[in-house]
Amino acid sequence: MPKLIDHAERKKVISQAVWKLLNERGVSAITIRNVAAEAGISTGSLRHSFDSRVELVTYALELIGLETEASMRAVSVQGQDVLNSVKILEHFIPLTPRARAVSRITLGMVAELRSTPEIKNISVSSLERIRTLFYDMLVQLNQAGQNKTGTDLKVQANQLTMLSYGLTAKAIIGGKGSDPVNLSYIFRSSINELLVHPVPYATQEDIDKFVALSEGVGELHTPAEVEEGTTDTL
Repeated sequence: MPKLIDHAERKKVISQAVWKLLNERGVSAITIRNVAAEAGISTGSLRHSFDSRVELVTYALELIGLETEASMRAVSVQGQDVLNSVKILEHFIPLTPRARAVSRITLGMVAELRSTPEIKNISVSSLERIRTLFYDMLVQLNQAGQNKTGTDLKVQANQLTMLSYGLTAKAIIGGKGSDPVNLSYIFRSSINELLVHPVPYATQEDIDKFVALSEGVGELHTPAEVEEGTTDTL
């Protein structure tokens, strides 16, 4: 009798393997052979879900997006005031251990562009997604009358995107001023330049609460488009 394969469960196992390799060894470790070995399945079984390394890397970026969005949702349920909107935007800078893990992976992918040019389009799409999220949030603040008159939302979205990448690099490299409180201070200083009513700067207690909330999001899940419980035969 043909063996039943639970595709949702297999994707979950693969996603956990991909995430572990990304976090510990970087994007260069994402190969069919390595992921299969980490997941405890055969390369043939893995190829039923992913036919190439590029598909695996694309999936890895989806996982990174899911990780960030899960944390953002955890904050967004607390309300949509200005301060909370800023806290949502702060998910794009590494203020928590989970965010730093994502940052290491993201910067690792940038470093791989020369040796793995096929992931360039994937990385460009990811960067554009972040810029769009910044822009959308600024639009919401503008509609609520929270932005200063004359604010160019597209320019500011681009600047915040570049700032988030700079702060990410600073956090990963380390050194003076790389602690979460200072990173948040720099980020909120830029945001406050745009706001009619500036938000307060984060304290260490605020950061600790942010970390606790982030850690409470739970384990990484597979992309939303995967149908739970779907099975077929091989």
